[in-house]
Amino acid sequence: MSQLREPSSKSAPASGDNGFTLVEIIVALGVMLTVMVAVLPQLVVGLKSAGTAKLVTQAKGVAQGELERMRGMPYNVGPSAGPYVDVLDIYYPDLTPPAATPACGTSDAVNRPQASWTGYVPPGGTRCSYEPQNGALYRSVRPAVSAPGLGPFVVVTATQFLSAAVPPVAATPPAGYNTLHDATDVPPEAQIGVTITVLRSEHGTLRPITTYTQIHRRDSNVERLHVEANLKAVEVRSVTADGGPLAFAAGQLNLVGSLSNAVTVSANLTATSASRSSGVQQSGATAAVVAPPSATLATANGAAGSLGGGCTYACWGNTMLGPIAVTAKDGYPTAGSRIAPLQTMVTGPTNSGFSVGNSEQSEYLSKLELLPNAQPVSVDTTTQRPSGLSPTTCAAGSGGTQDSYVTASGYLQTQAASVESCAVARTSTIALFPTNSAPKGVVRIELQNASANCRLDSKVASSSFGYAATVQYWNDTIGRYESVPIIKGALDPLALVPLSTQVGGGRSLGDYIESWSSLTAAQVTSVKTAGEVSVTLPSVVSITTKPVRTDTTAPDGVDPSSALSLSIGATSCSAKDSR
Repeated sequence: MSQLREPSSKSAPASGDNGFTLVEIIVALGVMLTVMVAVLPQLVVGLKSAGTAKLVTQAKGVAQGELERMRGMPYNVGPSAGPYVDVLDIYYPDLTPPAATPACGTSDAVNRPQASWTGYVPPGGTRCSYEPQNGALYRSVRPAVSAPGLGPFVVVTATQFLSAAVPPVAATPPAGYNTLHDATDVPPEAQIGVTITVLRSEHGTLRPITTYTQIHRRDSNVERLHVEANLKAVEVRSVTADGGPLAFAAGQLNLVGSLSNAVTVSANLTATSASRSSGVQQSGATAAVVAPPSATLATANGAAGSLGGGCTYACWGNTMLGPIAVTAKDGYPTAGSRIAPLQTMVTGPTNSGFSVGNSEQSEYLSKLELLPNAQPVSVDTTTQRPSGLSPTTCAAGSGGTQDSYVTASGYLQTQAASVESCAVARTSTIALFPTNSAPKGVVRIELQNASANCRLDSKVASSSFGYAATVQYWNDTIGRYESVPIIKGALDPLALVPLSTQVGGGRSLGDYIESWSSLTAAQVTSVKTAGEVSVTLPSVVSITTKPVRTDTTAPDGVDPSSALSLSIGATSCSAKDSR
């Protein structure tokens, strides 16, 4: 039998839902409130600091943008040069004082700048605490505007002319200074100091954020010396069947030396190059060298190559670059010498030295009767020519590094009182239109020399040029080639050759040649002044052929765009000494 137990007379203590007693909860709340009271000021300070940092960052961004605007403007451009605005036109235009004297306020309570404060402030004139305190300045106040996240702000720019001293000293503009007129647009110094202050509101109080920089006039480099040699021994141009331009060149050379704030020399040499409008480009041996530092390259060889495989458009044999030496040592730009010129050469007989056409063999006009697998332009590889220069003049000579079919040579020499540039081109025989009647070519051209020499001795200019070539054409009536010597003279001997001359198979010279000409002395451009000289030979021999390609859609079955143009011996030099 069970017994009943009486309930205890002691009552259980009050507790929360989680089992904590009321006393424990009260104690915990008290501790938390104590901590919050202690931390709250730091939290408020942190939030305020974050807000201030954001405003400062934004204000500095506005100031930096103003500085970049100033840096992007020219320093000083005379009014007569045109409708250009320079940095002084806006930020230091004249000596007109402000319309109102600034009431800057105190450092703790800065007043909002007014547009009427804009103007010239002389040394000792009234200025605000955030502006330079010494020297003349020009104050520019941009009216209050608003920016997203920044609110209203004012930009104040204080500009001073600064001397070249270390540290720089503020300079006062001359009396009458005004950028609107050439006579008075004369800044006293070549640099300015710029103080930009952005004033933005923080809890109803303007706070200035200031940035400072210096801007110096950037003068264009004054070239005190320039010397150059250029040539392109052979160039052929035409149009392919798809209507795209085709270009081939052999014996290219470009040498440039200059002295301004620095000395530089560049040498670009290309033995052969070919290109089509499709973007396909190929070349033989090539080099691009720049000094400083001084550079010396050994002889370089290039393998035979072509434009797009085969010889449909252009192909060539082995090529070569002679030793290359360029230097800018001691302030004298130099590239090669007469004894060791920089050179590009076509040396190998593969692919007929070089050959150029604009069509597949089956597309050439049958009436031309080209030999099988022959191109309209190629080299007669029977004989190579020396690549050396004359030991006494800027002209083709004997000897040289390597005999070749095409040679381009040049050098630049500079000394304390002399400057010289030289360019010389030479080729073996180039054959046009090898046919059954004239298997060595209906026309043959050999360039013995095309030279241009520019020299300054103590700034006294002298120059020389020379050219010699032989053009041969097949005369079927007498069964041999007739020669036309091309030398420096007043008349063009090719103009006297009748294009009606029979070349075999009932065809005349005019069936192959549309026009041709040779250089005359009057066509050579030669300029000589004190401290400057230049010579340009446009081309010793120029030939434009008749169209060579069939076109079944044309009334006469001939594609009129398929002519080839040939230029041989384009040469130039220049020298300028302003030291």
